[in-house]
Amino acid sequence: MAAKLPLIMSTLRRCNTSMRWFLLHRNTASRGLQDVVRRSSPTPPQLLDFLLRTASLEFRLKGLMRQLLDSRRERWGAGVARCEDMLNDLSLHFSGTSGLRRVEQNEELQEYFAEQAARVAALNFDDPTLAGRKI
Repeated sequence: MAAKLPLIMSTLRRCNTSMRWFLLHRNTASRGLQDVVRRSSPTPPQLLDFLLRTASLEFRLKGLMRQLLDSRRERWGAGVARCEDMLNDLSLHFSGTSGLRRVEQNEELQEYFAEQAARVAALNFDDPTLAGRKI
């Protein structure tokens, strides 16, 4: 949803602008434009209802985005911790000391996954571009 949110918000704002334009141009001085607007647009009560619904949806989406942004640091921390744990588990798995019978010790893989866990733990939330490149 976050990837599509700018498009959704832009569409809602354009809808809002269009509805306001129709409301304002129903009583224009130009008779020709007034007739076209009145024939092609919904009634004023319908326009007002559309405006209110659009504004309400825009407000709710803005609130959802605020929640996502406010919880971003916590979700980042939880994701990093989970990824680090999984990589450490893989490292332990290839150490040859795990309880699985079919796993042979592989020091290269053990070191690789331990290294990756350390790299994930070192990712910095404050510089998402650099963190994305390191991932």
